Amino acid sequence: MISFATLTDALIARQTSAYGLTYVDGPSSERAVRYRDFCDRALALLGAIQSYGASRGSELVILVDRNDQFIDAFWACQLGHIVAVPLATGNADERLSFA
Repeated sequence: MISFATLTDALIARQTSAYGLTYVDGPSSERAVRYRDFCDRALALLGAIQSYGASRGSELVILVDRNDQFIDAFWACQLGHIVAVPLATGNADERLSFA
């Protein structure tokens, strides 16, 4: 059995695999992506994040509307050793109330 030191090591090792992951946005909304393409997406986003000055150890607030955007941003952070700080959008009444 192959073991990896980190999840990012596992992802990078699987880039040549025929397998991938599936983004699920609901019961009838799924999209499959090969690991290679997923890693390319995350690395491209990491490059954009780094162009704004983020580097190893930086904190990045992730506030997005869609699951695929969150997953890409989270893995971009993991690949760049950036601390992901996910926040939920205020789309329910109890989240919008300050009383």
